[in-house]
This record gives sequence, C-alpha cells and structure tokens, in this order.
Amino acid sequence: MEALPPAGPAIREAAMFPSRNPRAAASAPLSAALLLAAAFPAAAESQSPEPAIEAMKRAYLDCERAAMANALDDGGIMSCSVLYEELKAEGFDGSFKALRRWYDLQDIGREDTAV
Repeated sequence: MEALPPAGPAIREAAMFPSRNPRAAASAPLSAALLLAAAFPAAAESQSPEPAIEAMKRAYLDCERAAMANALDDGGIMSCSVLYEELKAEGFDGSFKALRRWYDLQDIGREDTAV
C-alpha cells in the first residue's frame, strides 16, 4: 500500500480550525464519528457484529444526509466512500443490490421518500 503524501499547510489549517471552513465545520461531527469508529474497531468487534453493522448503517445514512446538504469536504467524501465499501462488504455480503434495496427503504429526508 502506497503511503499518502504529507498534508499541506491548507489541509492542516482546515483540520485544526474547521470553523474557518463552513463545509469542513458542517462535516466535523461526522468526520469525528468516522475516525472514532475507525480508531476503535476492536471495541465494535468485541461485541456481536450486529451492533457494529447497525452503527455503520447509521453513519452511512448520516453521510448521505450530509452529501445531500452539500456539507462534505474532500476528507468527508473519502471517509464516506470508505464507510460505504465497509458497509457493503460487512453488512450486505458485498452486494450493491442488497445495500441499495436497504437504502431505498430508509427515510433520510429525501423528497422522493415513499410513504
């Protein structure tokens, strides 16, 4: 796996001072939740996998809401993409169709949500 280049000054400043960037500030709670989940996978795995998958589903729906509000910065988009792949693999046996069926049944504030 190739190492990522070091973060430039603008990226470090945005991370240290998210209030200076409204998009970063809006996605900060989501990013923090995703980082915590990534930092402590053993805690989620020490219990049954079901709570971890449910937590991933909730986080994924948070990602979708943030994306619909155009509130994700580049880091948030990347984190949500990684979360999507993990959820698809762990929660839906790698099946995009199964994940999509589940997603279509969720009420996440979309205008087209079925009643």
